[in-house]
Amino acid sequence: MIIDTSIIDIFNCEGLNENSHWIFSKVVDGEILFELPKYDKSIVNKIVQLIIDELENFKPCNEKIILEIWPDFFEILSYVEVILAVGIPKPYDAMVRDGYIIFDIGNFLDYEMTKGKMISFVRNMLTHEAIHVLIQRDYPKEKNLEYISFDEGFAHLLANWEDVSTVDFDQYEDKYLTAKEKYFKVLEDHELDPDFREANEGPFWYKYAAIYGCLALAKNKDDLLRIYKKGAIK
Repeated sequence: MIIDTSIIDIFNCEGLNENSHWIFSKVVDGEILFELPKYDKSIVNKIVQLIIDELENFKPCNEKIILEIWPDFFEILSYVEVILAVGIPKPYDAMVRDGYIIFDIGNFLDYEMTKGKMISFVRNMLTHEAIHVLIQRDYPKEKNLEYISFDEGFAHLLANWEDVSTVDFDQYEDKYLTAKEKYFKVLEDHELDPDFREANEGPFWYKYAAIYGCLALAKNKDDLLRIYKKGAIK
């Protein structure tokens, strides 16, 4: 992966503003989102170096399944640019925009993790966002619930757990049913979530479309390649 630290460099020189980089106008369509960072520069730079080290030695979660679905996973990632940033407001800690993986280091710091947990978190996030890059290459991004549940479902399933083959997903049945009910209500009446923000923003267990997509896939975790080839979950 190609690492872009230009935003961090500007931050270190105390000149960062909403016009410093195009990403601040790409987080949400039609809006410029920027919040002046107030983080300690030395702490930010330690996390930047930790992420750089993890990128250089990156092994995704569920690597066997990922390589079955995307045999060219590592080849494609070698050309993907990862932008390390500060200044993006919550809850946008990690995302893919225009094929770029973007991590906001300041939002990472808010999780107050130990170094070991941060390394594991970064690995999960890298896996998650890398999967988005591959999905959006194979299936161009659409703004509808079916696409969101498909895209977020695969990314969360293969990144939230180190090895999905060992997970008993029956423990999440209540969450699955609640998310499924909300998903189909919004599918029938988009005015319940017109911008799909509840579907796809914030922590995983608050995003009904992501939960539904992820846990629907988990029910068929031995058949993910076939499901992926079919496209969006209906």
